[in-house]
Amino acid sequence: MMAFPTATVNSVIILLSLFLATSVINPAAAFTSQHSSLNSPREGIQPTAKNHRQLRTIEFRNIHRKEEHESTKFTPSSKPSALRAIPGKIFGTVEWDDLLYDNTSTAFEAWEWTNGMGAPAALVAAAVLVSLSETRLATSPRRNDKQWIRFTKQSMRFLLMSSFALELTSIFVANLTGALLLGHGPVTSAKKIVGYASPLQLLHHHHEFEYLVTQISFLQGLIHWLGAVACDLILPIPTETKSAKLMNKCLASWLVTMVFFIMSFYNDHINFYSDYVSMVRRLISLLLVRKARFRPTKLLSMPSLLVSIILTWRAFTSPPEED
Repeated sequence: MMAFPTATVNSVIILLSLFLATSVINPAAAFTSQHSSLNSPREGIQPTAKNHRQLRTIEFRNIHRKEEHESTKFTPSSKPSALRAIPGKIFGTVEWDDLLYDNTSTAFEAWEWTNGMGAPAALVAAAVLVSLSETRLATSPRRNDKQWIRFTKQSMRFLLMSSFALELTSIFVANLTGALLLGHGPVTSAKKIVGYASPLQLLHHHHEFEYLVTQISFLQGLIHWLGAVACDLILPIPTETKSAKLMNKCLASWLVTMVFFIMSFYNDHINFYSDYVSMVRRLISLLLVRKARFRPTKLLSMPSLLVSIILTWRAFTSPPEED
């Protein structure tokens, strides 16, 4: 076998190295990080063909994931497909579908207020049920009752049941208003920001009707319950002594005084309105001019309301001879 000189072998190795460097280093440079350090000529030639395929695969996966993220990303300005799919020609579109708040943190604090209204309203409603169950037989009108006694008994039972209904209304409306507060996101445009600085200002701006119903129902239910207890105290019982009757009148008088104190205190600490009467007037005006979409239950509520009014009139005007 022919022996090659050492210089010739070294020259051949150098030429092969230069050839490989010119054919491989250029495509490899496109996939080499600018921040990587090259410690040797062999590291500059990397990556190989296998690494090149791996980098192309990783790049394709990243692009695919980015496209999936962009396609599934939710924007507040766009309506969900479920909302668009509901037909609006029959009963109107979805209520409150375009409602947005300045920020969700203030809406969450407003939800805490509506959630807190449920506990005292439920407490009053439970006390009303106890009062009604204990006095139902004793407050039934009798044939030989005087006119004022008969009217007081009827008023007491009406005040108890109306108090229970008002407290349930306060709980129900506050609960649904809280669901609205937690079901909508923030605005995305600075031009649409209202600028309210407190949770109650948010409620007053976006949900004034619901705010008034919650407040008035709770307070009016409380007043009705106290009035019913006062009626129960002034009703005479044949077995009671004169001193007991005087004490009952004293307690009833203090309850009436307490109602006036509650109303005075409420008017001094009210928000957005001058007094309680202005709140009631505002609620009635919103109820009359409020633009609400057609619902089938509204057709059923009108006959039920008329029947309730007729039955209430007949209950208070029934003659003693029918007892």
